Amino acid sequence: MNQNSQNLIFYSAQTAYNNLGDLMINKILLTYLRKYGKLLVDSREVPDDYLKNLGIEPDEKISQFTLKPNYLMILLRIKSLFHQPNNQKIYQVFTPGHRYAKPSFFQSLPLLKFILINSILRIFGIRLCQFGISIGPFSKPLMIHEVWKSKLMYFYSVRDNISKEYAHKIGVKNVYLFPDLAWLMEVDSQKYLHKDGQESDYIIFSYRSSTHAFAPSENYQKQLFNVLDKIVEIARLQWSKKLVISYQVDQDYQFCKTIAQRYQTSIDVTFIEQILDESSMYDLYSNAYMVFSNRLHVLLFSLSCGSLPVGVIDKVNHDKITGIFNDAGLEELLIDIGKDTVEDQQILAFSKDINLWKQKIADVRRKQQDLAKQYFTEIFS
Repeated sequence: MNQNSQNLIFYSAQTAYNNLGDLMINKILLTYLRKYGKLLVDSREVPDDYLKNLGIEPDEKISQFTLKPNYLMILLRIKSLFHQPNNQKIYQVFTPGHRYAKPSFFQSLPLLKFILINSILRIFGIRLCQFGISIGPFSKPLMIHEVWKSKLMYFYSVRDNISKEYAHKIGVKNVYLFPDLAWLMEVDSQKYLHKDGQESDYIIFSYRSSTHAFAPSENYQKQLFNVLDKIVEIARLQWSKKLVISYQVDQDYQFCKTIAQRYQTSIDVTFIEQILDESSMYDLYSNAYMVFSNRLHVLLFSLSCGSLPVGVIDKVNHDKITGIFNDAGLEELLIDIGKDTVEDQQILAFSKDINLWKQKIADVRRKQQDLAKQYFTEIFS
């Protein structure tokens, strides 16, 4: 039910189109925004299939108007000033995700344009909001940009305390902690969630080749495989499980295939050649015993599907995963490959306490969802 039909909520659908995580968190956010106003989406240059997967309706596309989004916002705001009672509020909501970069001088020029345009929108009373992001590390130009951006925002939030501390460090004053949008993912329990009493017969690996796009991978992969080797041995000998390898991001295909080849003689292994879509993700994750990954949204989606997520990460450099799991009190579900040794007992304990962990995760999800809904209601009322 739309709780405030007077609100107009502008949103840009431009993002990475080869990443299931980006698709899902955008879709989740749009589902909630529709409850609080009329959605208007900038769909320029966005693939039709992606818009269809987001569930964008024709009357939600800004392309139905002749004006570009920023001009349209200003025009509609001016019109609203001459209508009594003047209850309409206009919002610009930015896309979620992780913000980090080291731009050159010329790449910094769009940052100035962004500040100028959004300063004008702020003057006209447009409410600028961001949900579900992590920030940093930034170069000096981006630090300055982020501070100025925060001053223009009606609601400036990050999704983990590490990002919040970083924001304060670079000079951002008012920062709210808003949950990652993956916590809000709903799963059809009748269709997908694993039935109690039926133990799953496989674990999942899903990995990127390094901590992030700019990081060296050779030593990282050596540390990662040292731990994965142990998990595979325990899965085969102690848990009697098969191994399924899947991926949510196109660029992970080759590395996941390499993992499959590494273990093809060690365990019963299946490599899913096609990138997961929404339906196949639900089905695969909900029937898994455990899901091991260094991708944040693989871990968060799998816990929403009822599986036990275990992050196999470099805790220092995978800071967005470390931050979100620490904040949720789930840090014991992280294996740190940066340590000198990882004990078998740490891995075996996940199986021993699996039902306790699932109950704790359910409690955490409920709290995160309640917090997000509270913020949405306050912001859009």
